[in-house]
Amino acid sequence: MDKPIDIQPSDFATRRQNLLKKINHNDIILLQSAQVQFRNGDINHIFYQDADFYYLTGLNQPDMLLLLHKDTTENLFVLFMSQTQSKKDECFLGNLPSIEKICQQSTAKIVLPLEKLSEYCKALIKEDTQVYTPPTFPHSWAMQHLDLQPPHQIKNIRPLIHEMRLIKTPSELALMRYAIHISCRAHIRAMQYCKPGCYEYEIEAELQHEFNSHDCRFAAYPSIVAGANRANILHYQNNHAQLHKGDLLLIDAGANYHYYNADITRTFPVDGHFTAIQRDLYQAVLHTQQAVINIIQPGITWTNLEVTAEQAITENLIDLGILSGSLEQQLEIKAYRTYFMHGIGHWLGMDVHDVGDYQINNEIKREERILQAGMVFTVEPGIYIRDDNKTVDRKWLGKGIRIEDNILVTTDGCEILSKTLPKQINAIETLMQN
Repeated sequence: MDKPIDIQPSDFATRRQNLLKKINHNDIILLQSAQVQFRNGDINHIFYQDADFYYLTGLNQPDMLLLLHKDTTENLFVLFMSQTQSKKDECFLGNLPSIEKICQQSTAKIVLPLEKLSEYCKALIKEDTQVYTPPTFPHSWAMQHLDLQPPHQIKNIRPLIHEMRLIKTPSELALMRYAIHISCRAHIRAMQYCKPGCYEYEIEAELQHEFNSHDCRFAAYPSIVAGANRANILHYQNNHAQLHKGDLLLIDAGANYHYYNADITRTFPVDGHFTAIQRDLYQAVLHTQQAVINIIQPGITWTNLEVTAEQAITENLIDLGILSGSLEQQLEIKAYRTYFMHGIGHWLGMDVHDVGDYQINNEIKREERILQAGMVFTVEPGIYIRDDNKTVDRKWLGKGIRIEDNILVTTDGCEILSKTLPKQINAIETLMQN
């Protein structure tokens, strides 16, 4: 797959105009960029922009602040930035982007020193002005310097932006498709490299090599490479143990491309061959995932997905003899929670667990979130049976299985964006043998 074209400056401008439609005349939006974070000594972490700031500007610089003002004549878009750079900074970090370059990237027409922010804001504020900021700086700054008080005069801007981010545009989907494509390649590379005697960190290195080789410098999150009983630690990150014949290996890994993420999980046998017990448990997870994917289309609710997963996983656990009793009884007591303790999935986008409410709270009642075309999320059922479980047959112990795909809601159903990564048992075994 060729690299997609980056989101264009005009798209960022459209987002800002759409955001301004959500607030009233004379209102102001203030949003700060991320700041450089120190790691230790004089070493910084690699800079990573605040997702909401990038969503509205396309800028990848720290120490900036965005101001939007809704006006009847012409809406204002102003950037404030720290413009001080010493010769030492230039030596170690290179030159900062010029104001002309920043204006070109963001379509801003006004760029001012950060010291001018207070003076500029006071000139815009009227009696009925509301200031929308995140619940950190510049929220606290607005209270201190503009003499405004929440909740009437200061409101949280993030929910308005996050509602917009739920629906992905074609340009966003192109970036996500690329991140997912490279992630699938990385998982395939890991499957083909894996063999008894390998260490988890060697597999992690293969994943990261594939990411970096295709301009995905960042992983979407620290890769989980969990063999045997370690797969029952949901966010296992040690990745240091040796893998043995007969082990299952759970890999949860995704690439990040230009601020958009993938999130994919596969579980497979280290030696390339599923045992009968592993097959039965794996098929139970796969059946559950397929039951959920089968119902995805515009108009259903997120709760529909959860309920479908809970019923399917319970049915499969009863069929395997891991749970006993009637389906109704086991669902009522949520017995599946011992073996499937997380949700069926989450939104995916600029954040791995992306923003957006799963239920909507309005002034009258709490409403279910209805799926719409353009939403992207994961479907990731799992069965986890720790080796210290005292209630099941010993043959199930120490096995953790999760299968996770990235799903786009379309106008008439859904698309599995990660479909190029095998998940059927025969396909996985064939891939590993090759």
